[in-house]
Amino acid sequence: MITATGLSLDRACRRVLDDIWVEVTAGRVTVAVGPNGAGKSTLLKVLSGELRPGEGTVLLGDRPLAGFGPRALARRRAVLPQHGAPTFPLTVHEIVALGARAAGERPAEAVERALAAVGLAGWGGRSYARLSGGERQRVQLARALAQVPRPVGDDGPRALFLDEPTSNLDLARQIEVLEAARRFARGGGAVFVVLHDLNLAAEFADAVVVIAAGRIVDRGAPTPALFERVVADVYDLPGAASRMPAFGTAYVLPQARAGARPAIGR
Repeated sequence: MITATGLSLDRACRRVLDDIWVEVTAGRVTVAVGPNGAGKSTLLKVLSGELRPGEGTVLLGDRPLAGFGPRALARRRAVLPQHGAPTFPLTVHEIVALGARAAGERPAEAVERALAAVGLAGWGGRSYARLSGGERQRVQLARALAQVPRPVGDDGPRALFLDEPTSNLDLARQIEVLEAARRFARGGGAVFVVLHDLNLAAEFADAVVVIAAGRIVDRGAPTPALFERVVADVYDLPGAASRMPAFGTAYVLPQARAGARPAIGR
């Protein structure tokens, strides 16, 4: 659905993306992992059309992303940013309705569907400013879902871009949010997620893109072999990756560096 070739971008006299080639495919969840400052959020902004690359091209279907006007682009993709909250008082309903209006949906219906999808049914009248950080994160995801209420529209598959959507969330809500993203992908949409938690990436990704120093250094299916390389080569940590016996899902067990923690009982 979204194909990027040869992306490079300089910001503040520093190359933050360097010759990136990546595809975000309809029907799949693509997860970007990597250390802080690797360029993951910048890549998400370029793929979603919020930033233009210095070099390279991004296609949405068979058309250059830069050729879409703001309204047309808003109907094809929604973005949950890493940070960003309104500085003026709004209700939860008003926040989520921003997404619905961008999609040309009737706010009353679209807002309730989106809030229910993130476990916040009936919260529309609450003050956004009085919510916790995790609750605000879920409201912002509902806004994004209201903007692309159906994974596939008359103009083709739609995309959902989520930048660290599990930040500030407890374990149950992390799963709930990523299950909503996976449902969107299973319905035929494309999902691109930035995550720091490798175990969540292993659980929910169909494809993993590993980014370090602005470059893609590894990619593939979420297998133990991939995550062992990530822990060792990207994070420079000892660790082990295996499969959960019940489900066959990869899991990662990072370990402290030698000598950092004394053995128990000594």
